[in-house]
Amino acid sequence: MVKTLVFPNARRVPKLNKTWTLLINDVVFQTYIGINPEEALARQTVRLNLRCQVSMPVPDDKNYHGQFVCYDQLIKSITSLAQSRHIHLVETLAEEIATLCLADKRMNHVWCRVEKLDVYSNATSVGVEIERERNE
Repeated sequence: MVKTLVFPNARRVPKLNKTWTLLINDVVFQTYIGINPEEALARQTVRLNLRCQVSMPVPDDKNYHGQFVCYDQLIKSITSLAQSRHIHLVETLAEEIATLCLADKRMNHVWCRVEKLDVYSNATSVGVEIERERNE
């Protein structure tokens, strides 16, 4: 049970935003990525991990549409971005994913890891991790 505090001198009680951490882990998709000529000939397997700090009101469990960040839509948008053209660097893809996430004003901080999985037979993956924050 939530206990309500009463402040007799308060003019109004603000509606507080809560901070949530949105997690999307181990999304795997195929895309054209890389600077070597042979990398333009075949799609490569890429893995994405994403952690986003989101500020928003506590969602109403009965009327939640439009109140939260939709995982499905975010994954579809990222996959569409990654598959829209040949991307030369994993760094570029990570930056574009972070920019896409921060375009949602509810997101304040993004941590993004992008890995190519099929590059070396003696390594599970190669890639980058970045963190970006809203500058407003």
